[in-house]
Amino acid sequence: MSKSNSSQPFNKNNLLLRTIKIASLILLFSLATRLSFGIIFGDCKDFIRGDTNADGNTDLTDAIKTLEHLFLGDDIPCHRATDNDASGEVEITDVIILLSYQFLGKEPPVDPGPNECGPGGFEEFLSCDSFPPCGPGSDTKDLSDFKSFTFTQSPGLGFCPLGDSVYCASIDLNEDTGEYIIQISFQNNGDGTDPFCEPEFGEFESFCDIDCGPILRLAPRPMTETEVESMMEAFSSLTFRVGPDPICQCVAIDPCLIRNFTWDEVKSDDFQCTSLGLEFEALNKLMGFLNSFFPG
Repeated sequence: MSKSNSSQPFNKNNLLLRTIKIASLILLFSLATRLSFGIIFGDCKDFIRGDTNADGNTDLTDAIKTLEHLFLGDDIPCHRATDNDASGEVEITDVIILLSYQFLGKEPPVDPGPNECGPGGFEEFLSCDSFPPCGPGSDTKDLSDFKSFTFTQSPGLGFCPLGDSVYCASIDLNEDTGEYIIQISFQNNGDGTDPFCEPEFGEFESFCDIDCGPILRLAPRPMTETEVESMMEAFSSLTFRVGPDPICQCVAIDPCLIRNFTWDEVKSDDFQCTSLGLEFEALNKLMGFLNSFFPG
């Protein structure tokens, strides 16, 4: 008497689909985990391998600093820079590698090496809290001597201008009269209107030409003497980040909106992945100045 088989017949296609689904989930989890580690453990920071004290040079003081870390518990700013063989640990062999390279002409520390900045390997998860020699530089500019200034906003992932805040602005110098003419508009959400919007692309020249929620547009007018003094103070000493933030090398960043500032030929914004970005304090100073024109 034969035994009946109540299970479903074997299906190669179903098995293949299930395998693909499982593999896809594993891959997504792996990428998400590694991306999180990259952010948490400083995986995106550039550094110089062997430069333990993060002074921009690889020399004997770095070997001494590593020994002080190993045997005296001294802090070091970037463990990845000290891990000269990328083994995942800071140990005495890292000192030997560095000294052998410096005094015996042996192989240098592994990539990015002892002579230039670089991110190292993506699989490295040692911390790198700070490495100033390889970070973006900074520059302080006096932009009070301008003829034309504009403030606009552009979309990133969606478009979400802040409520009860400046929407667009322009300030132009009338060279005949010496007056500064300001034209400014505000996103007015005092009535609780949702500021998020998704404007249709291609139907306008500038976001200043469309209404994303209730926009309060003030008529152009000459600025008062007090307003000009406030403007000169706001524009006279602005600190900019020179070069993109290292995090942009390994993390895709798509902000909700980008604030753009232009003084004649100088262009900047608050997006961390552009070549000339406003530092946080400078951004706050500019936004505070522009929002001071909000009526009432």
